[in-house]
Amino acid sequence: MSAFIKRERRMEIYQYAIEQKYRFFSYADAMLLNKQKI
Repeated sequence: MSAFIKRERRMEIYQYAIEQKYRFFSYADAMLLNKQKI
């Protein structure tokens, strides 16, 4: 994600994912990023 968005926005997204109990830590090498959603 670092290639697409700034650190501040990335940290907001990570915080949201943690709050929602997303299990994204296990899938770091297999992410699908939808530009319209970022």
